[in-house]
Amino acid sequence: MNKKKGGIKLLTILLLFTFIELTTTHTVFADGGSDAGVGVINVPPNYADIKILQQDNTIRTYLTLSDYNSWSDIYKVQINLEENGAILHSFVFKQWDSDDSFNLVNKFFDESADFLLQKNACDVSHSSESKTVADRCQLHVRFVFQTTFFSQLHVISTDRAGESTETYIEYSGGDMNRGTDTLLVPWIEGTMKVELPPFILDISIFLIAIISTIIIGKKTPLATTLQQVFYETK
Repeated sequence: MNKKKGGIKLLTILLLFTFIELTTTHTVFADGGSDAGVGVINVPPNYADIKILQQDNTIRTYLTLSDYNSWSDIYKVQINLEENGAILHSFVFKQWDSDDSFNLVNKFFDESADFLLQKNACDVSHSSESKTVADRCQLHVRFVFQTTFFSQLHVISTDRAGESTETYIEYSGGDMNRGTDTLLVPWIEGTMKVELPPFILDISIFLIAIISTIIIGKKTPLATTLQQVFYETK
């Protein structure tokens, strides 16, 4: 009899634990199921779409971020304009005052010294509906900045829990935006940008080409001929 009561108690306890587990566990479906945006499991933001367009004298970067914990879970977005791993310019969008604050600010910041970011043209938006996964999860952010040279766009998005995700986009149009007074010099820790007056830049490039030809060409017949021309030797 005691064994029977003990078995009933054990079964009751197991059923109780099963009930608690079923009522407290939430699943976030990566395919955009009905629970998306309401799950308790934190999911870092991801990128649904990224576009880079050049318009007049500005470059417009359109980001569509998706967070299955809701678009309101996105804390900030940072984009770096880079060349060979070196950060040339950095812009930041913050949706909240801090990662633990509920003070909505929606501010754009230019963290570089050249102040290229056109804050008045930047924008953030999201759906006012909650019918679809896109309505509940997608945040649209637009960065607008003056045309400048860079070869890679580095995007870093962080949620309120501190988890972040990043992506890199190669930008082939950067060479068209290099100023005539800008010289990019390879350096140990990246690329060093040197700005000089156009005539000095032209002379510097010409002298570098001559010196390089003489030094490198000492071991080649072509260099010997060039040395004869430069030094008027026979």
